[in-house]
Amino acid sequence: MTRNLIKFASLTLVAIISILVGFFPFDSEVIEYLITHYAYWIIFTAFLLFLFYSWKAFAKIVWKSLQDPKELTIGVALILLSIFLFTREDAAFKIYHDEPTLLSTAKTMHEKRSAVAEQSSKDEHGAVPYIDKRPLFFPLVVSLAHDVFGYRVSNAYWLNLLLCLLCLRLIYHVAFKVTQNRTASLTASIFMASHPLLAQNASGAGFELLNLCMILTSAAYALHYIEKPNTDRLNALVFSTILLCQARYESATFILPAIVAIGVITLRQKQLNLSTPFILSPLFFLPLAWQHKHISENPAFWQGSAERPTPFSLNYLSGNLEAAMEFFLVPNSLYPNSPIVGVVGIVATVFVTLAISKRLRSSPASIELIILPLFLLTVALNFVILMLYSWGQLNTHL
Repeated sequence: MTRNLIKFASLTLVAIISILVGFFPFDSEVIEYLITHYAYWIIFTAFLLFLFYSWKAFAKIVWKSLQDPKELTIGVALILLSIFLFTREDAAFKIYHDEPTLLSTAKTMHEKRSAVAEQSSKDEHGAVPYIDKRPLFFPLVVSLAHDVFGYRVSNAYWLNLLLCLLCLRLIYHVAFKVTQNRTASLTASIFMASHPLLAQNASGAGFELLNLCMILTSAAYALHYIEKPNTDRLNALVFSTILLCQARYESATFILPAIVAIGVITLRQKQLNLSTPFILSPLFFLPLAWQHKHISENPAFWQGSAERPTPFSLNYLSGNLEAAMEFFLVPNSLYPNSPIVGVVGIVATVFVTLAISKRLRSSPASIELIILPLFLLTVALNFVILMLYSWGQLNTHL
């Protein structure tokens, strides 16, 4: 009991220190210095710990899957499907400014281990560094590809091809974890692959596929942790969540289902399972806090307009929802959409909700059935946030 209290007190102390260091009213020059010189190493360390604990927790499961002929056949099918998606469009930037900026940050990380982007200059000053608003996990992974294969822009395209494959495999894995049915799980992967947005991102240089992979990874790790709790699975879940928060702007909301999963096991076991990496984990959120502070002090990052001067407002909701309905459900050659997938997805969401509700009524102790819906609700929360954002019109051409 005393040992658990010491661990809890240590976690509380580290969390307080992290909040103070992350949100202390430093001068903008100090924040820029911290991001420039320390953000790369913090996220890099988190990535190494994620890989280490993922291997410790799940290597046996992966090895067992590789020895199953049926799983190997499905794996080969998903590889071919990923290659097919990659070849649907030319490998190129799909969102101008965003993707080149991400790769500029990756280039600086590769060359200088510095988390800044650089803009070209034609005078004697050369490239001018600046702190970008975009999360740093994707540039970090691209920079590691540069470290291994040498610097080339195409590394980002090949990385997204691998992430497309990983995304489809994770969808299959999470679906199989819930249904225990290979046909249904493979259908889920194929259904995802049928949407043009996946093909567009598979041959681009954006961070969307990495974000999607980390959502699925965190969901899978949460399900595995609840099924068989141990320290390695806890650490893997913690660091997958940390990296997920660094993948996209709004992905910090996925802390909530991870906390619920950890809290449920704590209550079930009636003891705190606080490992040393878990106790130190708040420190790995520092780059996120620094970036948030940097963005808050630079209103230009929100890209407001005369019609929509504030970043978020309920006034944007109706217009953004109308644009979203048009993007998802109205056939248009200019949009990478699929009305059929949109309609089927809406119907499937209703049926899945009813099925989960029915199973929860018959087995209220089935905590596993709560975690995946929590991740889905967090996805829905992110969509609501987008609908309240000034740039939340999904039918806008970029």
